[in-house]
Amino acid sequence: MTPRTGPILYVDDEPANLTTFKYCFGERFEVLTAASGEEALRIMEGRSVALLLADQRMPRMTGAELCARARERFPDVVRMIVTAYADITAAITAINSGQVAKYILKPWREENLAQVMRAALEAYDFGVAARRAQMDILHREQEATSTFLIGQVLHELGSPLASMCANLHFLADCLRVLAIEADAGPPPGLAERVHDLDEAAREAGLAGDDLVARLQRFRAGEGGQLTNGVTSDLNRAVEIAVAIVGSELRRHAHLDLQLGPVPPVRADATQLSQIVVNLLKNAVEALEPDQPGRQRVTLRTLVRNDRVVFEVEDTGAGIPAELLPRVFEPFVTTKGDDVARGIGLAVVRDLVNRLSGDIRVSSEAGHGTCIVVELPVARP
Repeated sequence: MTPRTGPILYVDDEPANLTTFKYCFGERFEVLTAASGEEALRIMEGRSVALLLADQRMPRMTGAELCARARERFPDVVRMIVTAYADITAAITAINSGQVAKYILKPWREENLAQVMRAALEAYDFGVAARRAQMDILHREQEATSTFLIGQVLHELGSPLASMCANLHFLADCLRVLAIEADAGPPPGLAERVHDLDEAAREAGLAGDDLVARLQRFRAGEGGQLTNGVTSDLNRAVEIAVAIVGSELRRHAHLDLQLGPVPPVRADATQLSQIVVNLLKNAVEALEPDQPGRQRVTLRTLVRNDRVVFEVEDTGAGIPAELLPRVFEPFVTTKGDDVARGIGLAVVRDLVNRLSGDIRVSSEAGHGTCIVVELPVARP
């Protein structure tokens, strides 16, 4: 039988038990083994494990303690405990606290355990598929918002550009006629023509000023609101976003969630989740690769001055001072020349402003970045 997607990690401090487990299931599943909780955590830092199966009685770290740590750092992993009847109380406590999905009594029967592990892997696969679907929905939302941004820019630029082009074409035509007539001496009606040229130049200048003003208003986030009277729980939106991108984030850094009690905000849950996902992905991209134990991303929610606030702070590379004033402009990025990047923060800025909120960023090159979003409390 072909092994299913995602390995099974079996943890036991008895070498004979590890050998037996691999002998029984190695041909049917992809099996990894560890002799301690510490070794298991190191393996999970480098591999995406689908099922963690841990013996309860181990020195230094019990199976329940290992599952608790795995739940915090690798929440996607399905967690189970193998236990003797004497340890049943500890196993039930672990289940009730949400640390494990199931406990398996010793001695286990091979076919029964194989059936349980297949079901666990199917649950893991279903969870991965659900997160991919959520990510796809949010990507489509982001694409739609980006399309809206581009359409808004084109609409704003259309009228002043048309006026400017018409006046510049008129200037060019008049200058061409004057150049031809100048060869035969001073043309009649020269004063009137000069007046027309001056008027056309003035109109083109006014159109240029209007164009600049519209661009500045657009950069400031002018646009329609998206609330439509819907209210949502920011903490719930954070939980959804973490479920979507948390696995990728935790492979690069420790995620510190500091969710305080906050009132509802006037926004759609998908809009809020999209904002949080984009900010978390931006934080991940700012982190140094291959240093998960030394880096941290902190996400806080709180109430400040009658506004609901959430902050995303990372210990990544930071933003150079010369780019800091432009981080919310489309296609401005510190990550190279990939034009597919540099859109996320522009989309976030537009969404936040259309929700009547505020967003600001503070950063120092080499010392991380903190992005703060403030949204108005939903009033009855």
